[in-house]
Amino acid sequence: MLTSLALFFHLSAYAGQLAIVIDDMGYSRDVGDRVLALPSAVSIAILPFTPQAMALAAHAQAIGMDVLLHQPLESENQSIRTARTLTLNMSPEDIKREVKAALKSIPGVKGVSNHTGSRFTQDVPSMNALMSVISSHGLFFLDSRTTARTVAMRVATDWGVPAVRRDVFLDHNRQLKAIDAAFRRAIVIANDRGYAIIIAHPHDITLQFLEKRLPTLQGTTLVPVSRLTTSPSEYLVTKVVGFSRRTQHSIYSQSPFVHPKVRHSDPLVDGVPLTRGSIANAILSARPNALKIVSAW
Repeated sequence: MLTSLALFFHLSAYAGQLAIVIDDMGYSRDVGDRVLALPSAVSIAILPFTPQAMALAAHAQAIGMDVLLHQPLESENQSIRTARTLTLNMSPEDIKREVKAALKSIPGVKGVSNHTGSRFTQDVPSMNALMSVISSHGLFFLDSRTTARTVAMRVATDWGVPAVRRDVFLDHNRQLKAIDAAFRRAIVIANDRGYAIIIAHPHDITLQFLEKRLPTLQGTTLVPVSRLTTSPSEYLVTKVVGFSRRTQHSIYSQSPFVHPKVRHSDPLVDGVPLTRGSIANAILSARPNALKIVSAW
């Protein structure tokens, strides 16, 4: 009974996890140093072949930050084009060659995210070429979701690539009130669903906000984005119950995790156990919009 009560209180008090990824890094060392001074749980996405890419990546890795390759992909807005952007006109072999060169330019990355890409991420053959390289390097993919028509998560599944996707753009509107509102929205998602992913950019107003806000963060746990490539259910069950198991989906479908190698049914479906013991019901009653995860014992 005491063990059951301890599990109940542990799960009920479980803090939501928040990952913050700073995009578009690599051009300025001064801006880079400012981002690197943020908590080390913040992750950075570096554009390949930029002047400060290697130096920033090395420094970030030395202090324990996650580093992602921020791969430029073709946008529906043709006026937005970064050097060496992958396009639909490229052959699969050209795409693979370019991604391999980008990865070589930033050693030690843990994952890949897309810079722009509202056109590219809709195209299955092109995304297949991209995911084949990500898969062969054992990396994860973060879908920036620059279009609602993205096929990134589905293609990642096909290639066995762990994948997550962005929930909130922090600074789409660069007004302080809008940034604060976006951050609060991410906190609500994280604490309600169990996790959330913010993408931000190294604008002065954004960094000012994060420098002041992150030291005061309470009730939500800041985590590297790579932490979220292991599902919250697996992390929590491992932490509380003492064993690990993979689930196929996240708690809800808004920002699903992909564990593509799991093809069979599982006692944990979308994070909710099929068995409904008294402890599970008590947790769901106490916190109906929380992780809703207990061991299926």
